[in-house]
Amino acid sequence: MEHVTKRIFSLLNNWQKLPAYKIEPRVDIFFACFLPDILKDKFEDFNADKKAYIIPEFPLLKSKDRQGKDVKGNTKKRESDKIDYVLFNNNSIYLVELKTDNNSIRWNQAESLEKQKCWHTMLIDILFISIARVKDGKLIYQSRKYEFLISELFNALNITNIQEIYDMLKDISNFDEIDEWPKVINNPGFTKLFPKHKIEPVYIIPSVSKTIFDAAYRKKLDKKYIENIEIIEFNDVINAVEDTCPDKICKNEAFSGECFCKLLRNII
Repeated sequence: MEHVTKRIFSLLNNWQKLPAYKIEPRVDIFFACFLPDILKDKFEDFNADKKAYIIPEFPLLKSKDRQGKDVKGNTKKRESDKIDYVLFNNNSIYLVELKTDNNSIRWNQAESLEKQKCWHTMLIDILFISIARVKDGKLIYQSRKYEFLISELFNALNITNIQEIYDMLKDISNFDEIDEWPKVINNPGFTKLFPKHKIEPVYIIPSVSKTIFDAAYRKKLDKKYIENIEIIEFNDVINAVEDTCPDKICKNEAFSGECFCKLLRNII
């Protein structure tokens, strides 16, 4: 196994130097493995003793003016942007974007991430994107994958009584219209079932330079949103991984951590 791991990271180290090779989607699983260790070093209220639920490619609804068109020219109603990872821990929700190249940072996306402070709005987004309708007391999903997504979300939020969800959705007359969904928030059981969580936007990037925010300011984005985002550098990631690996019981796991750190140093 150690030989295979070494070979994988050797290929990643070489291929990430190629102009068309996208390293980010190939290494995101390694970041996910160490994400709780990375975040606990940055956030005092992160509870390392509690299980951290991670949902990758978490969908957030695009605004109406950004929805695309289908082949018939009709506006698509459920198009979404994706957050690389959403991690649930100790009544906090961490919205984590991973960038393996500082030049690939989209600061307008970062600004949107920081503005995304309303957990209930996020929740309505994902329910609207995932649920097609309610029929005979059951939730009918857009697909089996969306059913699994909602299942993972409810596990992260420790929600076990799906009947309560159905009762809140019964006031919606048209599930295809997002404007119908705020009715759910007005249901007395909504805030009880979905208490407010603290939202923490996070960017993981190779390094911070003096000019890293220049592109954001040239676009006249709001400084207060950009500068409030927690930025974690790859060196912080390396420190978290190196602190974690010696405690691992499995030798192969520690070896994988060493290879991962070497790859990050090469990217920097």
